Amino acid sequence: MKNFLPNLYYFFVFLIISLSLTPLSIYFGKKFKIIDKPHEKRGDKEKITPKVMPRSGGFSIYLSLLILFIYLYTKNPSKELLSILIGGTIIFFVGVIDDKYNLNAWVKLFFEIVASLIPIYYGVKVNFITNPKGGYLYLKELSIPFTILWITGITNAINIIDGLDGLASGIVSIVSITLGFVSILKGQFLVATICFSISGISLGFLIFNFPPAKIYLGDSGALLLGFILAEIAVWGALKTTTSVILIVAIIALGFPIIETFTSIIRRALKRKNIFEADMDHIHYKLMDSGMKEKEVIILLYFITILFSILSIVLLKRLSLW
Repeated sequence: MKNFLPNLYYFFVFLIISLSLTPLSIYFGKKFKIIDKPHEKRGDKEKITPKVMPRSGGFSIYLSLLILFIYLYTKNPSKELLSILIGGTIIFFVGVIDDKYNLNAWVKLFFEIVASLIPIYYGVKVNFITNPKGGYLYLKELSIPFTILWITGITNAINIIDGLDGLASGIVSIVSITLGFVSILKGQFLVATICFSISGISLGFLIFNFPPAKIYLGDSGALLLGFILAEIAVWGALKTTTSVILIVAIIALGFPIIETFTSIIRRALKRKNIFEADMDHIHYKLMDSGMKEKEVIILLYFITILFSILSIVLLKRLSLW
């Protein structure tokens, strides 16, 4: 309990900070015309955009995270914090440019890989995976490719599910709080502080992003949250004798990961560009079946909570706790 309360403090402080900065994001979006317009196409279908909407949510997310990491770095300078700050900054600005000018997908992927190399340069990479039957599977020369795949994969997975108001920000909040609890139990208190803070930041933004939304997360926000979550999971695994936090992240992020894989396979089978956005994601299909937007969002929140609980139960059953 004594380790939980300080992190709860960070959760509420950064919820308030995010809540305070989001109106500024709305202003930036309108001022610099970083917006979504009604009737814009995604693939061969129209996006769900009822009116002109700022898609500049990344500004409040980034500024909140900037405050967090600068504060933590002054208290506890570390290469891990520095790597998140540098890599996250690259991702944020790439996202802003994409939101404004619609970057080529391959250009965006290139900079995502560059950003993923920052933590690797500072030593934050997946060196092994825990074997449930005992021992470790050491990745050796596959360590760097696996880390790049993990970070860029989760970065894009969060972006892919950012199709309904509040879906991505809510799921990030749920997964972050799950990783925070696990980090406390594994004695990774700095990682826990970051996770609880991210959850608060996401929830603060969600208040403006839940239907009817006043602002969209945009690529700058969705890519940034995905990048931070991915690196935090690697950092947590790096600091423990087992890769528990990474395993929890993989399972808790079950919905975004499954949606990403199915999207790639679906587009490949249709001989489309795998990076080409479409309206065939599960959340759109659920709405096509007759469900309302809020019902779909709450259902997918519930599924994420179930995945999060499942991750903890499985670890206990496999004696990896």
